[in-house]
Amino acid sequence: MSDARQGVAPASWTAAYVARWQGVAGKLPPPRSNCVEIAWAMLASFVSILILASATFLANPDALLLITPAFAASAVLLYAAPQAPFSQPRSCVVGHLVGAVVGMMARKLLDLGPSAGAKTAASALSVSMATGLMMALGVTHPPGAASALVPVLLDASPSWSYVAFPALFGSLVMVAVAVVVNNFSSLQTRSYPLYW
Repeated sequence: MSDARQGVAPASWTAAYVARWQGVAGKLPPPRSNCVEIAWAMLASFVSILILASATFLANPDALLLITPAFAASAVLLYAAPQAPFSQPRSCVVGHLVGAVVGMMARKLLDLGPSAGAKTAASALSVSMATGLMMALGVTHPPGAASALVPVLLDASPSWSYVAFPALFGSLVMVAVAVVVNNFSSLQTRSYPLYW
């Protein structure tokens, strides 16, 4: 819709648009986490990544790169912000599954060869498709987009087993550690999950 039809002059629309970049007036960033919150988040992150890295190393030492980006980001969400909607079990598990399936489809359908252009297009396509599907399904988990990107970026073509391991296995481990460790704390802000 044009600015004239909306009754807004282009200059004032631009000023209003740029003003949004300043943030919401009076809205302050959240306070820093206390030492107890930090310690619980660090413990859960350590345990979950240790389990995933050990399992991956035993299955295929060369596949450690497959778990690193997506599950490191999941660790921050599930253990530092356990009550956020993006951190809930269904978002974590289904988000990683959606990402892994989309990434594998992009990899296989675009038959990525040595062309940098094909990898570039597949990277953009896999992340955007995974984001849209997660949103449509109500299971948005930002690290799920990393699960979509990993198969596209690998030099060697991954197999479909990537969806089960590490995507499904890893997300289940992350959620299990979140349920066990987050609920050890007496802090109400660490109660997990809010819903399944």
